Amino acid sequence: MRYLLILLMLSYSHLGNSQNSKCKVPVKGRVMFSFVYKGGARPTPEVMEACCQPRPMFNATLYLKKNYYSTVDYIIKKDDEGNFKKKLKPGLYKVFIKNEIDEIKSAEIASGKIDQNNVWLTEPYYVLSVIPDENAFFEIAIKERLTPEDRMKP
Repeated sequence: MRYLLILLMLSYSHLGNSQNSKCKVPVKGRVMFSFVYKGGARPTPEVMEACCQPRPMFNATLYLKKNYYSTVDYIIKKDDEGNFKKKLKPGLYKVFIKNEIDEIKSAEIASGKIDQNNVWLTEPYYVLSVIPDENAFFEIAIKERLTPEDRMKP
């Protein structure tokens, strides 16, 4: 009987620990977006500042995924000021602003065999590290990306 009681206590404590590791952690933050100047001749400093300063990225969706083509782990929607709140399981999440799912390409990324011409497209904008027992605030800065065609312009 004594051994049964000890076994039950050990089982209960193990169950409690595994449940704590699966608890979701409250996270909140703000998402800022910066445009890249893509015009011709270099404008005045005032125009550059007005164009390229970070601004709240509002009413948009962020996709938290393992890689660009994998299925979505979480979706974060932001308010009018670019703020968000969400409860997430502890772990690392890559942040994307587009949601494309392709199992074959996802496996290519995971194995490191991705088409090198599209690597820029599949890079996350941010990596969110969610740690248990820590209320976190994330300031996510997203900068507009230039396509290869934009980079080639004189």
